[in-house]
Amino acid sequence: MLELSPLLTIIENSAESSIMSKSLLAIHVQADLSMKLSRRAEMESGGNSFSPLLTRTISIIIDRVILLVKPLLVLCQAGAGVLQEVQSLLSLLLSLVREHPDLGVSVLDKVRLFIEYLVDVHEGNIVIRQESLSVPEVFDFKGENVGISLKLAYYVHKFSVSCVEIMNEAGAITTQLVDKVKLLVQSVHRCGLFHWYVLIMYSILLHSHSMWSYVVHNKKESCNPDSNLNCSLCRELVEREFFTLDCAKKLLTERDNWSAYKAGTFAACQGAWITAAFVFEQLTSKVQSGSCSCWLKSLTQFAQTESKFQFYPITQWGFSLADRSKMNEFPVMFFQDFSDELGQGAVENIRDPNYTEMLRQAHHGLCSSRKTLESIVTSDKSFCFQRWFLAIRMELLGTMADVVKVLGATPLSEDSISNSRKGEKKDEYLNSLRQITQSSFRLNRLVQEYDLISMSFIGMDSRSSKIISTLALSCLLLAFATGFAISISDQLANEILMPCDSENSKHYLQGMLVRNLIRRLWHLDQDTISHLCLVLGVGVQPNDNFHQSRSQRLNISGEERDILDVCNYIVAGIVALKEEANRKKNEEILSQVTKDGFQLLLNTITKWMRIPFQVPTYFFKIRPCIGSELFVFNADTRNSNQLSVLPGFNLSLNLCLQLRNLPPDLPFIVTRSYCVLYSSMSFQECKEKGETKGQFLWENGPLDTDNLIQMNEKLFHHVTECTKKTSNSKRGREKDIDSDEIITGFVCFDLIDARKGFSNCLLDVSHFPVGSYRIKWQSCCIDSQGSYWSLLPLNTGPVFTVQKPTAV
Repeated sequence: MLELSPLLTIIENSAESSIMSKSLLAIHVQADLSMKLSRRAEMESGGNSFSPLLTRTISIIIDRVILLVKPLLVLCQAGAGVLQEVQSLLSLLLSLVREHPDLGVSVLDKVRLFIEYLVDVHEGNIVIRQESLSVPEVFDFKGENVGISLKLAYYVHKFSVSCVEIMNEAGAITTQLVDKVKLLVQSVHRCGLFHWYVLIMYSILLHSHSMWSYVVHNKKESCNPDSNLNCSLCRELVEREFFTLDCAKKLLTERDNWSAYKAGTFAACQGAWITAAFVFEQLTSKVQSGSCSCWLKSLTQFAQTESKFQFYPITQWGFSLADRSKMNEFPVMFFQDFSDELGQGAVENIRDPNYTEMLRQAHHGLCSSRKTLESIVTSDKSFCFQRWFLAIRMELLGTMADVVKVLGATPLSEDSISNSRKGEKKDEYLNSLRQITQSSFRLNRLVQEYDLISMSFIGMDSRSSKIISTLALSCLLLAFATGFAISISDQLANEILMPCDSENSKHYLQGMLVRNLIRRLWHLDQDTISHLCLVLGVGVQPNDNFHQSRSQRLNISGEERDILDVCNYIVAGIVALKEEANRKKNEEILSQVTKDGFQLLLNTITKWMRIPFQVPTYFFKIRPCIGSELFVFNADTRNSNQLSVLPGFNLSLNLCLQLRNLPPDLPFIVTRSYCVLYSSMSFQECKEKGETKGQFLWENGPLDTDNLIQMNEKLFHHVTECTKKTSNSKRGREKDIDSDEIITGFVCFDLIDARKGFSNCLLDVSHFPVGSYRIKWQSCCIDSQGSYWSLLPLNTGPVFTVQKPTAV
């Protein structure tokens, strides 16, 4: 420690050197040293005595950035090498924030000072050349004719977005940070130098999910129809949206269509749905391609739907968007209807029919968006992810509309209950509980779809994967909430569920569903887990699953915090209901628990609706669908082109698995693939001869997600067992006959050039009668990093025939 102080002095002096290479090296050394010293201090004492050193390092980095760009601003030189160093220094700042999120406020404040420096240079006596930028030049930063200030503003924006995301994921968003971001955006808005695209991007930064989530989370306790604070909050959120709309309108007037599209996609990803809807609708008429027109029309319908869903709860806080006279300035047809709907929909209770109607309209809007997308015909199924994602969201809102309708139709007041005859009241309650409980099964299936979609698109960025994980957790909470009646009373469960499926349903709701919830909360909320384990009588281990998939790995962030609040509320509520049910007599449980449970569910849905919906950036990446094709041949070389077998014999197959559309720039290598083949007597088809290759999948309809989920679970379990056995054998085969009379066969492929593999399989079809049957299949792969990826089947399975013996 005695040597540290003079060493730091030497490093700081070197950082101020006029020799660029020496200065930059010293800055990187100081940043690295300060992070290591801080890390060591935190490990040893739990505090950080090196915070001043970190702050000083930040100042040195920003000062060096200004020193680097000053000659460029004055001389209007391109300076590609200098700009590269600027990006390197900004990346170094991000490393500091990632290591110490509490530095984010200081970093953004320094970045704001840098933006103000650019503004001062522009508005001063120094003459700065300003080019009239066309759309491609905004993004072609290699061109020498692009304004230096605009490049720097774009770099700083990307840095600011990454900085806010890092702090959000670390749960470090604070009021101070929000204020610093506001000042940063205001600094950009004050200057006439920046392009409309830059103004939009900075404005949307204030509307990001992170900011919205924090503001609403900290203000909602004070929000009520008579609160001035409430009105100012709502108006602030909408004012931001309309400033962004002004910028978008001017950007479109300049015919910067590509910039407008990029701004629209960024707006959608950050939750600025009105801006996104406006941009996409305006662009629809500007494109020449039919497929592009359908894509933009689908995006418009999607964004319009989400904007209504997003702003509807704000009307519950006493604000009507119809009061905004600027509405009439924008030629978006849905705005007037939108304002009328919100103006008429200001109700205090989610049981009001307006809520159900709003959810129905949202479901219909997403249905229209998906149908528009399905009209685009591409040979490589480039819109597979988008269609699937919209289908899940559509099903979710449709299910919640059904739940809210049931809740609204069930009398909960004491007067309504006392005036009903006892028998009719019981039947009405039981019928309502059955409908609500069935919704729990539907919601859990959507959780499984979210998990499957997250692991079915190789190369998905981590941020998009995290968003889908968050959506899955949110959906799981709704499944848990709507299944409340089964969790609190066995007697009530037996009355609600049909006798034929009572045990299986109780096992699902009381066991599997709760264990799934515990696994996802394991690293987030131990108190809630303790309640679930002890009170509901379940136990679970954190690692009782193969390689906990990427979809089940969450860090605490603003979005997760909102979901955890809802989770804590519903778990505590169900625990209280269970304790109340234990004190009641059997005949009292139904009426009291139904009344209290429905109110708990109403409050849970209200809280859920206030959580901003996120769309992953991967949604806007149109790529060929990564998947696999299976080619099947008869192992009997005498009849290799026809899949046929005599009654009482097994079917021997030669297989070829071909991976399709695998991008060449993956950060890992795919070396091994697994496949499950399955068939059943219920898969019988009216075909006399088998086919070795099925039709292209989705040619005649949507994905068969039920089968995909079921077979992926079997395949996942099989791969788990293979890894536990640590077998080095080239192939592994299993076959069994399940209780549902489905025969399965598992195959392992060693891939050649990560693209193609060969193997064989023996299917036990000896009990199949004469006829033709479809073989269905599903495949997966394991990458060099040990991650499990599901591969979507790009062709249907073949058909085999059990033939009558030929008379000799």
